[in-house]
Amino acid sequence: MKGSNRVWPSRALPAAPSRFRLRRQLVGAWLWLMACLVLAAPARSDRPVTDQREAGGASWQTPERVALPAEIAEQQTPAQQPDTAQQQDAATQPDAALPDAPENLPDAPAATAEDGDAAAEAAPAAAGPLAGPRPLLKLLGVSDSHFRSLRSGRPLVPDEQEAVWRVLFALRRFTPKQIHAWQRPGSVLSRMMQQPDRYQGEMVRVAGRVLAVERVPIIPEVQERFAFKEYYACTLRVEGSPITATCLALRVPRAWLERPPLDERAECAGVFLKVAAAPEGPQAVLACQRLRWYQAGLLGELGFDAGLWDDVRVWNPRLPAGAPRHERLANERSLNLNDEDRECFYELLAALARISPRKLLARAEQQPSMVELFNHPARQQGKLVAVTGVLRRAVLVRVEDADVAQRLRVDHYYELEVYPPEAQGNPLVFCVRRLPPGLVPGEKLSETVRVAGVFFKSWGFVPRGEPAGKPRRKQVAPLLIGLEPQLVPPPSLDRGPAAAVAVVVLLLGVAALLAYLWYERRTSERFRQRVLLPRLAEDSLLLPPDAEARSEEPAQRSAPPQ
Repeated sequence: MKGSNRVWPSRALPAAPSRFRLRRQLVGAWLWLMACLVLAAPARSDRPVTDQREAGGASWQTPERVALPAEIAEQQTPAQQPDTAQQQDAATQPDAALPDAPENLPDAPAATAEDGDAAAEAAPAAAGPLAGPRPLLKLLGVSDSHFRSLRSGRPLVPDEQEAVWRVLFALRRFTPKQIHAWQRPGSVLSRMMQQPDRYQGEMVRVAGRVLAVERVPIIPEVQERFAFKEYYACTLRVEGSPITATCLALRVPRAWLERPPLDERAECAGVFLKVAAAPEGPQAVLACQRLRWYQAGLLGELGFDAGLWDDVRVWNPRLPAGAPRHERLANERSLNLNDEDRECFYELLAALARISPRKLLARAEQQPSMVELFNHPARQQGKLVAVTGVLRRAVLVRVEDADVAQRLRVDHYYELEVYPPEAQGNPLVFCVRRLPPGLVPGEKLSETVRVAGVFFKSWGFVPRGEPAGKPRRKQVAPLLIGLEPQLVPPPSLDRGPAAAVAVVVLLLGVAALLAYLWYERRTSERFRQRVLLPRLAEDSLLLPPDAEARSEEPAQRSAPPQ
């Protein structure tokens, strides 16, 4: 209001924080953020098993490792027991720092601080700082006294079972990388049998033929201590030698238990224990994780272990909806690439690289049933088939696992999506070692290829182009392992006498059509000259006399006056 002395109350504003109060708030926020990042950081796994894919893919899942029994941890000597948390972690990580080998080993002298690095570089067979399997066995509870209890020259007696159980339990912690690095060739087995006390605890690779398999159960008290219920005694006749070995294995192929082998080709990479006396003669006693089975057929000829199929769980499309929940979850999990599938997957890729693509195609089934591949995966596992279809997608997958790259020579592969015409628009996924010349990886391809592969399992993947808002449902496709696709050239016109006859018939047909059109036109012209024009002339003669005058009148009326 004009002339008014009224003072309107102003709105109260919050007081600005002081400079020191603002600093305290920033420092507190920074400390809170660092604490959240530390707590949210994932724990480091014992074994990194991740594949870097250029365009999507499935990740490998690692199962938990088996812990040491309390009895073994209590019975370890003070030198064997870890003093810090870092040394305890070294017991669960084979590649971590572990104690050196004892000095009394003839083939594994203790390394000094001066030549430790040089020895690690000069000996490519050494896996990490360990000089052999004996130090790791000692760390895992197998002491020198246990090896001394395994006396050669007599059969396995009950007093020696404790040492056998401890060795078998410790072998469960050995990685494929360590077994591959520490194993000696089979030619040294005869020398080991001549000096068994010297070579106890060393690993040797023995190939031959399995003649018998015997299941050896253990008592319940021991099962609780060592976390396994039984082991298997396999009689192995060494290849190219009169020696017979007894292999004590934690696992054997499942098919051997259902149908005992009579004469199967196999291989054992085990720890040498002793020389046992037998009626047939002295036998070498070895302890191993499992026996490799080279089944009769192409894969066995290429050195693929058929026993690895037992680790690959196959999807059951006919599992009833009312099945128990754990069965349904396990069946759904089988559509992923799990850690149990890893060794079989990469060994199959490595084995197929030992044959040429043409020979692989020649030995494959040429016309497989798509119904069997999609709906009956259990019956198709391990079968070699050849498929012709349109290649829509090819991506490079790099394997960032030093163990696989060094041991199996597999550092990358290619993932292909092939659409056969018989599959009704559904793809078949192939994992191959290499691509043919002229084929470049890409997401949008249209090349006709023919590729041979071994059926691995049914794989569930999320199709491309799915909307992000909706629940992403997996599509199931057969997953096959191959070597190299072959490009199919497009069909050409030159197909021999049949193509020449077809071209001649086509040209004759075109000539006949042109002749017919020319004849029709000529006939029409003659009809017009001979029939129509005379008739028009006759009609003009029949007009009335004043027709022309009537036709001129309108023209005169429309003319302008002058």
